[in-house]
Amino acid sequence: MATERTLDKMKELIVIVISTPVKAGAIHRLKIDPSFESRLAEAVVTFKYVEEAFERGRDLAKGSLDSHTLGLGALFGRAVRDAFDFTGRKPLVGLVYASLSLAVVAGYADVTGRGVLEEAGRIVRTVLYGNEPEDTVALIEGLEAVGASDYLLKLEKSNITKRSVRLNMLSIGDLAEKLQEVDEGFSYNIRGITRIRDLYSGLHSIRNLAEAVIKTYYRLGAVRGLFTKNIPEDKIFGYMVRVEKEGKLREEGNRLLGGVCLAVGFRHLETGLALP
Repeated sequence: MATERTLDKMKELIVIVISTPVKAGAIHRLKIDPSFESRLAEAVVTFKYVEEAFERGRDLAKGSLDSHTLGLGALFGRAVRDAFDFTGRKPLVGLVYASLSLAVVAGYADVTGRGVLEEAGRIVRTVLYGNEPEDTVALIEGLEAVGASDYLLKLEKSNITKRSVRLNMLSIGDLAEKLQEVDEGFSYNIRGITRIRDLYSGLHSIRNLAEAVIKTYYRLGAVRGLFTKNIPEDKIFGYMVRVEKEGKLREEGNRLLGGVCLAVGFRHLETGLALP
């Protein structure tokens, strides 16, 4: 039952991250356009890959898989292709990557019985920096398949190509460090995990998922310069509404959602955040 409930929490988390209003510049349930429905459809497709990532994390903890055979890059490639095929829209690749990464860690912790955030720090090198180069290539090919041009351009500017990955034995973690500059969903890496911990530590007084999502979204956006810093806690929702009405942000916020998923997800999986 513990395993089943952990997966239920994972799916609940993804839906709430997508739907919570009002996340200025990102998808949410009060936007009057078809994108909200398609993002929920994308989530439904992603769920089966979350389940697979979770099982791979369990197998890693039990020793029946190792870092070379975990296959996170290939799993990501399959997930984004499948989502694109189902919805006809370029998927939120950062949110997909974050969901799969979180699921691997959650599966690992499900076996060891230790805290999810504790295990995230313990196995980050194993999961993200111990894979075969071809699995890193598979992640790049997933980005190519769905037309994630901004992400690919960032890699090219960092001299990361499929050829350089093979020549230099680059890992998924090496790519994630660069891609985090474009999308916070890739922040589960050696450098980015500090930011996840900082956001996680700000959630101890919060008791429901929707509040956790909107406040983490604001805090992460403020760090990246999208929002005014130091808005009082009780003014954040109203501030988000005003920014949304100004219409200055167009989709930049979607690139925060994966980071929100990671920070809120570690908190939710460890202690639970009830629905409001």
